[in-house]
Amino acid sequence: MQNQKGFILPIIITIVAVAILGTGGYFAYKHYSAPKPVACTMEAKLCPDGSSVGRSGPNCEFAECPAVQNPSTEPAQNEVASWKTYNENDFGFSFKYPNAWIVNDGLTSTTCCLNIFNYDPLKKQEQFQKKGEIKIQIANYKKSASMSLKEFVSSQTYMESNVKATQVEDIIIAGINGIKSNLIGDGTYYLPQSSTEGISITVFNHPESRDNFRETIDKMLSTFKFTTPTDRTAGWKTYTNTQYGFQIQYPNGTLVNEENINDGISVSFITSNGKMVIETEKNVLGGTYTPACNTSAGGKSFYKTINGINFTAIDISRLLSGSVSTSATEYCVLQNGTGYKLIPQIPYGNSDARIDVNNDATLNQMLSTFKFIK
Repeated sequence: MQNQKGFILPIIITIVAVAILGTGGYFAYKHYSAPKPVACTMEAKLCPDGSSVGRSGPNCEFAECPAVQNPSTEPAQNEVASWKTYNENDFGFSFKYPNAWIVNDGLTSTTCCLNIFNYDPLKKQEQFQKKGEIKIQIANYKKSASMSLKEFVSSQTYMESNVKATQVEDIIIAGINGIKSNLIGDGTYYLPQSSTEGISITVFNHPESRDNFRETIDKMLSTFKFTTPTDRTAGWKTYTNTQYGFQIQYPNGTLVNEENINDGISVSFITSNGKMVIETEKNVLGGTYTPACNTSAGGKSFYKTINGINFTAIDISRLLSGSVSTSATEYCVLQNGTGYKLIPQIPYGNSDARIDVNNDATLNQMLSTFKFIK
């Protein structure tokens, strides 16, 4: 009996030890084999319904966009489908926008920008947006191929100050990997077309209206896509004036009229829906040509660079209208003692239609081809 107890006790101890080791091994396996938390990059993917999703899970994959199953969301989708589509052929992109909004395309290889308004810019006097007003500005950016897009965006400053963005983040717009900066307005979205250039989209909105337009802006951004650029000036003719040393391109079918005026020349290019007039005046005194511009028109003045030359620009619509409503802008510059005026203009009668010469693609393209040749 004593021998049996001596024999059973080691067996019991062995069983207990095996059980303890087995239990400890199981929990150790569960601990060390459990997947470790993964830190995913802070990117956002814009979904078709206007919402956004981030990266998650062990592989840092984007979460699925929410399925549109609720019938109440169908009117919103139908609304976007019925929006107007704008195609910018020179730089190769398109987007949809609400039918009542206005597109002003001044974007060329030498000028900026394409603007989208939910108000009539011709009737606005203030520089900044009021409550309920929104402007979206699209421009072309260029950078060095050796610099990443995030480095380029982070290096940008506000106008001529040293102020830089405090937040620069990766973002995906309509399937395009880009960068968002908080330097200007409600933010600027940089979308690359190549390693050296792309498109920037800046949103200007009154602080009290941001929440009201957030969904609309997201929907507009979700419709953005790059297309194949085309040369709008392909096949255009070239006018060259060696006496006054300038050159400009114009479309086929344009009527060209040249006449002498005062101590200079006037050349008119009459297109199917507007006119470009170039006037010169010799022996102009002063360091700039601003005094020779029609400042008496009382319109807005600004500056514009065309092929590396800085022009003073003045809205002279009121001066030229007379009995026929006309939208016109005068661009003035002094070169070697000769004053030059470039005056794109569109007469549109007495209708209430919104006409802005700065929104005419043909005249803007002509303006961008003007250059001095001596």
